[in-house]
Amino acid sequence: MFSLLGSIPFLCGVGLGTRWLYFLWIGTERTRIPSLILTTILLVIGVQLWILGLVAELLSVNRKLLEDIQLRLRRAELQADRPLQENIHARLRRSEFNPDRAIEPKIDPPET
Repeated sequence: MFSLLGSIPFLCGVGLGTRWLYFLWIGTERTRIPSLILTTILLVIGVQLWILGLVAELLSVNRKLLEDIQLRLRRAELQADRPLQENIHARLRRSEFNPDRAIEPKIDPPET
């Protein structure tokens, strides 16, 4: 995307620069300095757009790599926590506390 956007002003600058060089070689009396300035501006804009595209692509790749690293770290943390969770469940199963078992309250009969 950015290479195409950068190519348009760059090619226009190359065309104007070629035209300026042609008139310089044939020896016209006019200097055509505004054309030379526009050539320079277009070339600089084209190169800047290419560099901007390169930086955007590098940021995109960097973001994808960071997301992949973060996902791997989360998975590793979950794997490290799993034995701890299994240990807690095993202790609960061995203890007298069992949430599945109904606890019947002891009710004393009313005194008469």
